[in-house]
Amino acid sequence: MMGVYSLTADRCRQMLEAGVDRETIAKTLNCSRANVAYHAGQLGLTNRRKTTRWDEIQADLDNGLSKTEVAKKHKMSRNAIYQAITRGSITARRTIMNVSDADAAGETLAEVLNDHGVEVSVELATDVVKDWSSR
Repeated sequence: MMGVYSLTADRCRQMLEAGVDRETIAKTLNCSRANVAYHAGQLGLTNRRKTTRWDEIQADLDNGLSKTEVAKKHKMSRNAIYQAITRGSITARRTIMNVSDADAAGETLAEVLNDHGVEVSVELATDVVKDWSSR
């Protein structure tokens, strides 16, 4: 007679081989996703994608989705997105600033820095903003 573990493991194996996702397996078998992952690991099975599709993620960022939206769409954490940007797997969406916005931002930057005792001209602060926004 099979024990409960064997039945759960066997059902997990069958469902994983059929391509059922872990969340659905957990709901169907009335157990946690961690339990499903444990059984899958014990069986040497996985239904997870082996590689992250950074090209798809980059396309989503380029098409205007926020990092939060991209993370949710691809079922990953925002931190994973930030780490990928840091290591160069993807690039952050660039914000293009028009000249009048850069002039206003330069004035604001100069004002804030001057208020904190850092002597900066509006022209220099504007150049810094323009340089930063063009990267």
